[in-house]
Amino acid sequence: MPPKALILAGGFGTRLRPLTFSKPKPLVELLNKPMLMHQLEAISKLGVKKIVLAVSDIGETLQTFIKQFNQENETVEVIVSKEDYPLGTAGPIKLAEKHLKGDDPIFIVNSDIICEFPLKELLDFHVKKQSTVTILGFKVENPSRYGVIIPDKEGRVQRFVEKPQTFVGNLINTGVVVINSKVLELIPENKFCSLEREIYPQLVDKQCIFCFQKGSFWIDLGIPTDYIFGAQLYMNYLRNTNRDERNETLNKLQQKFLKSDIIENEMIEKETQQQQQQQQSNFKIIGNVIVPQKENSVKIGKGCILGPNVVIGPNVTIGEGCRIFNSTILENVTIGNHTLVEGSVVGWKSKIGNWVQIRNNSVLGLDVTVGDNCVLNSVSVCPNKSANKSIWEKTIVL
Repeated sequence: MPPKALILAGGFGTRLRPLTFSKPKPLVELLNKPMLMHQLEAISKLGVKKIVLAVSDIGETLQTFIKQFNQENETVEVIVSKEDYPLGTAGPIKLAEKHLKGDDPIFIVNSDIICEFPLKELLDFHVKKQSTVTILGFKVENPSRYGVIIPDKEGRVQRFVEKPQTFVGNLINTGVVVINSKVLELIPENKFCSLEREIYPQLVDKQCIFCFQKGSFWIDLGIPTDYIFGAQLYMNYLRNTNRDERNETLNKLQQKFLKSDIIENEMIEKETQQQQQQQQSNFKIIGNVIVPQKENSVKIGKGCILGPNVVIGPNVTIGEGCRIFNSTILENVTIGNHTLVEGSVVGWKSKIGNWVQIRNNSVLGLDVTVGDNCVLNSVSVCPNKSANKSIWEKTIVL
């Protein structure tokens, strides 16, 4: 029988505001596709028939998304399990027990991470080691924000250190785990319970929890700076994967690379010579730039320089002479002439004036208006607000 899966999506997305004022965090787009969809597709590849989405709130937007997903996917079903009060990382698994019962392994995935999702290799390792819990581990430069894993040479976990203030190691828990169903017996019903602090230590004592390491990138997308960097990592990963796999992924994303200096003269979709000449004469692309496959939904003015690491959403209009790099421009945005967007996110339906600078991890929410000649430096602007003067210091426009 195929494994089962549960995606933990119970957070309120407060760290990713102002984007999450308008959309649930799992539905905020990464490379123009909801974060949640990346995970659903990765899990579905294993032949999983049932995926439980553990949430604390099920608003209309998320309900519509799930309904549409289930209608379009005959081989897998998403089932919602809603907690009425916070249950931690283990409590939601117990709450969904009726959907997870059986002898099959269960994947547990945090909803706000992106990586290669080497789920088959993780499952194979889990079975080979006859493990009760197997965690996907990844080495990071700054482990103080995460739970650190200390394994032996065989991968058996010796101890966990949650958010260490002194260095004990840099191998962290990625939030991608496979567990045996008997772990459900260790989780109390209707109580707040932490996998990391309450369940895993019990299994360390029994020497039945392992760590599996694989992957070239991983990031928690929970804060704006990591969301911006995560898009860069994911594009680099796609660029460096083999061509067939990359094409398959981009086709599913309904995106394409316009052009890349990394791979000389290579186009993921073939274009006519006339289209190439028109692109070269109108604007310049540097490095990885992704746009929807329906390019006529995006209008880019003459003299623009886009890239590296740019994602352009559907129905975006960019005026003449703009410079955009290390940024995501979400759907239905209009950008005026001679505007700079650097290391930032421009939210849905926003309208940016002429000669504007949006820089240094600025994040604009839904339907934000920025006046001509303004500079926004490390500024978060809440939905439906306007910025008509320059702001040079980190602040929030409410």
